[in-house]
Amino acid sequence: MLNNEIEERLAIVVESVEGTDKNTIVSAIKHLDLLVENRADEMDDRLIHFLQRRSYQKALEFLRDLAEAP
Repeated sequence: MLNNEIEERLAIVVESVEGTDKNTIVSAIKHLDLLVENRADEMDDRLIHFLQRRSYQKALEFLRDLAEAP
């Protein structure tokens, strides 16, 4: 599912710790950019807003809240 793929990449960016390979983080950001570019029609408008503005923490929180919603 698309949201899971996005959440995985966001977790890499947001939750990375010191010593995390910078190439891994850059790759995750590039992947997120491509997903927004190519699959925005499958995304919630709020998620697109967060990703386009690189508000990765907010995007991750949004997806996690969405997953927990009944």
